[in-house]
Amino acid sequence: GEMEEMGIRKKPAPDMVYKALAELRCDKKNAVYIGDSDVDLATAKASEMDCIGVSWGFRGRTFLEEHGADYIVDKPEEIEKFFK
Repeated sequence: GEMEEMGIRKKPAPDMVYKALAELRCDKKNAVYIGDSDVDLATAKASEMDCIGVSWGFRGRTFLEEHGADYIVDKPEEIEKFFK
């Protein structure tokens, strides 16, 4: 794909996350990865970032719990509490 041609590997490689953080001038200590799948959990781990799993997406709460999501939310508005 286009990103790979630019030297940015697909998830779960951390390349895309690191590119976004660099463009935003944000340290990964001040960021969190939000996802709904095993690939997202692996990407967060590869990026050395905490992961908020969203239970309404590709995988459910049980899967996210069993596969290492640092936090799990069941509604979008619950994400806000992590940024206050």
